[in-house]
Amino acid sequence: FNLPKNSIYLELLGFGIYYSINYERVLFENKNNIITGRIGFFEISSSSSGTIIIIPALINYQTNINRTISFEIGFGYRFINSSIVANAGFRFLIKNKFLFKVNFTPQFYGFEGKSNTLYIGKYIYGFGINPYAGISFGYSFGKK
Repeated sequence: FNLPKNSIYLELLGFGIYYSINYERVLFENKNNIITGRIGFFEISSSSSGTIIIIPALINYQTNINRTISFEIGFGYRFINSSIVANAGFRFLIKNKFLFKVNFTPQFYGFEGKSNTLYIGKYIYGFGINPYAGISFGYSFGKK
C-alpha cells in the first residue's frame, strides 16, 4: 500500500492515563503486515509524588483491512510507574496522512512488587490490571 512510515499523534486516555503525545515508526512492512515501534510521553502532577513523567514504549503488529483501515495489536512497557501494557484496536488513515485510532489499552501491574499510586483496578495475588481504552488523533508522513 506504500503507507507513510512516521506518525505523530495525541492519545486521549490510553497509556498516559489522561493523555500522551506519541511518535510511531514503521520498522518492517511486507504487503499487508506491518511492525511498528511507538514511544510516548505524558506528565502528571501529584500532591504526594510531585511531577511524574510516564513513557510508554510499544511494538505493534498491524494488518491492513483496506487502504484506510488497519487492525493493530501490540505490547510494551510503561517506564517510570512500571507496568506492562497491551494494545488492540483499529487505526484509520484518511487521505494517507490524517490518523485516527481507537484502542483497548490494558495495563498490568505488580510485577516488581511495588504498589502503584496511579492504579485504579483490583489486585489479585499481588497483580493487577487497569482496563483502559484510548482514542488518538494525529498526522502520518514520510513515504517508504
